[in-house]
Amino acid sequence: MFNKMQTILSKVDADYSDVRYEIKKETVISFNGKELTKIGSNSTDGYVLRVLKNGGLSS
Repeated sequence: MFNKMQTILSKVDADYSDVRYEIKKETVISFNGKELTKIGSNSTDGYVLRVLKNGGLSS
C-alpha cells in the first residue's frame, strides 16, 4: 500500500500534495416506533488525494 501511495504522489505536478488511505464503515438500524424498518452495514475503502497548485486546493 505504501508503494502505491508513493507511485500516486510521484505523478502529481503540484506545489504540495498528500495522499491517504481510508476505510469507512457504516451501520444503519432504523425503527418506526417498535417496528424495525431497516438494518444494514457497508464498508468502503480507497485513496484520498489533496493537491495545491498555483494557490488552488483540490481534493
